[in-house]
Amino acid sequence: MKRILPLVLVLLLTACGVRPTDGVISAGPAPAFPGRNQTEMTLYFLLDGRIYPITRATPGVASPESTLRAVVSGPNDEERRRGLDSAVPRSSKVAYNDQLTVFLPVPLADLPKTALDQLSCTTVTSGLWGNLRVVGTDAATSDLVGCPTF
Repeated sequence: MKRILPLVLVLLLTACGVRPTDGVISAGPAPAFPGRNQTEMTLYFLLDGRIYPITRATPGVASPESTLRAVVSGPNDEERRRGLDSAVPRSSKVAYNDQLTVFLPVPLADLPKTALDQLSCTTVTSGLWGNLRVVGTDAATSDLVGCPTF
């Protein structure tokens, strides 16, 4: 017991240098692209019917909207020659109004799961986790979260 008392006193005295704060200290707004200020984008297309990531250069900084528009546009000629394809309808529209949204030209129930995976994975790699809403012509909506390949 005599050995423990000095140890307890030392521990108590060394902890006195930390002063309490007046609550939570704000770190400011979160960055739009955590560590992603780049001129390349990762897009998810299909190769042999399976989801497949590619990297494409952009003329400026890649944003979530420009990245999704690139997925909606589908593979370019070189990517098609390599066998890439897309299940996302090319006439889909990307919009941002308080939430990033893809408006599909088909009922949501008719869209292949691979199309939703393409959109979801592309959103995740652009720095947005779970911030994409997909809307079909049947007014059905789906909020996509995560990527099945991660």
